[in-house]
Amino acid sequence: MLFQKKLRLWHTVNRRNEMNKMQVKAINMKEPGKIMFRDVDLGKLKPNEILVRTKACGICKFDINAFSGKIKDSYLDEPGHEGVGIIEEVGEEVGELKPGDKVAALGRGAFGNYFKASKNMVAKIPQETEDFEYWMAEPVACVVNGLRSTIIQPGDTVAIIGCGYMGLLLTQGLPKEYITHLFCIDINDERLELAKEFGADTILNSIQTDAVEYIKSEKGEVDVVIEAAGAQGTSDIATELLRKGGKLIIFGHHVEKELVDMGAWHMKGLRILNPSPMLSSDFSKDFQDAVKLMKRGTFAQKKLITHTFAFLEIQKAFSFVSSKPPHYIKGVILY
Repeated sequence: MLFQKKLRLWHTVNRRNEMNKMQVKAINMKEPGKIMFRDVDLGKLKPNEILVRTKACGICKFDINAFSGKIKDSYLDEPGHEGVGIIEEVGEEVGELKPGDKVAALGRGAFGNYFKASKNMVAKIPQETEDFEYWMAEPVACVVNGLRSTIIQPGDTVAIIGCGYMGLLLTQGLPKEYITHLFCIDINDERLELAKEFGADTILNSIQTDAVEYIKSEKGEVDVVIEAAGAQGTSDIATELLRKGGKLIIFGHHVEKELVDMGAWHMKGLRILNPSPMLSSDFSKDFQDAVKLMKRGTFAQKKLITHTFAFLEIQKAFSFVSSKPPHYIKGVILY
């Protein structure tokens, strides 16, 4: 019995040493518009770290901006953060999670075929999962953080500007049972129809309809506006829509500088909130709660994932997504 235990231990240590030396295939985005493959040594696992074999990684708007050269950051060396996969190896202090578990994970370099993540940023998904692309948890964690920070009150009237991937996740997650009316505004009819399916009371195509005029004529000014487009000028629309003392939630990531009407913000006494993950008091809890809510069906991504690409086609994938193709909502790299 003692010999067998020693033998199992030797195999475990030997395998871990092999993994520690393993060269994994990763990418970088140092040159705008170009993705470079490279071999990377991930190094030894820390006691609380997990090595994940990547099965899927989402293409986020931040990734697209990095690819286009709009973002200069160390992230360009290790892109990818919406990983899903299978645990390959665990650190000695990880606990319940084990090799072979299917997980969602938040870790740098998730566009590589392996990546590391801290144990508190890894959560088990259903072990029968085959379609890994539907279990990206990091974007949902951002939505959980945003909703938690916003503190929607019973009876509030809410408007979402921007029904892309994140705006539609927000639409799924909002407490519609006690919102008196939910408006969703976008310029894409297909996305607006999904917003309607996910619980929006009124959908408005702002190219065809003056959304501000329509909402004010129907409901007056609203209590909360969630700006989820990250586009120039949307904060002005939000400001016009809000009542005095209302909440402007800047959820979208605005990469470029822009002018905002702070005078109107002041005179209306607006409460401005920027619920990026940096605002969260515990993003690991947001992440774990996101997976729990996905398991409950509160968030469902099947209708949001419109395009998938093979890992070796990642250059083609980013070039395609950056062109803003029709019918696109979310793209995922598969492994």
